[in-house]
Amino acid sequence: METIEISRMTYIDLESVCEIERIVFPRPWTRSMFEHDLARSGYTFYVVARIPSPSTDTRAPASRVGRGVLKHWRASLQTGRAGRIVGYGGMLRVGGEGRISTLAVGPAYRNRGIAKALMLTMAKWAIKSGIQWLTLEVRRSNLVAQNLYKKFGFYKVAVREGYYSDNNEDAIVMWTGDITSPNYKKLLGKTGRSLNINVIERIEGLVETDL
Repeated sequence: METIEISRMTYIDLESVCEIERIVFPRPWTRSMFEHDLARSGYTFYVVARIPSPSTDTRAPASRVGRGVLKHWRASLQTGRAGRIVGYGGMLRVGGEGRISTLAVGPAYRNRGIAKALMLTMAKWAIKSGIQWLTLEVRRSNLVAQNLYKKFGFYKVAVREGYYSDNNEDAIVMWTGDITSPNYKKLLGKTGRSLNINVIERIEGLVETDL
């Protein structure tokens, strides 16, 4: 069984993250957009999925970067993380609401359960953080993503016409019910047991028993 590691995104991950971003999305986020959200760590939760390898890049970022970047670089070395980043996800916290801001897996690594594993980690973190419900927007044509979100209790509540500016495609707005309920936790447990990959979560304070 394949193994992936999920850990919090750091500045040193952004080169790989942006590479996937440019491949996957018609209007990709810039590096500065990711940096902005990483700097708001009290209100955001960004994670990466990687296939482990025995080596790591110990080169320091360019000297022009700020202390925050160096701090995250040192932290990534201390956790001993290494391997190829193959996907990532992000969430913004607004009061009791968790907004899924991004989710992507590199094309060569799809259909392995990686997106499901990332969603599971974000949902568990949301519950642990006192968030009550989740929401997101997804392209009307992206049926694969919609089917994934339905497995996490999302349902359609509205349509935003012409939401995506690259082609004026509509966005489907999806929400969950109360994610703190026993039924939702049972749903996450069932979803976790359906994974066909071995997932190692390196998220402080997040453990398997949170399901």
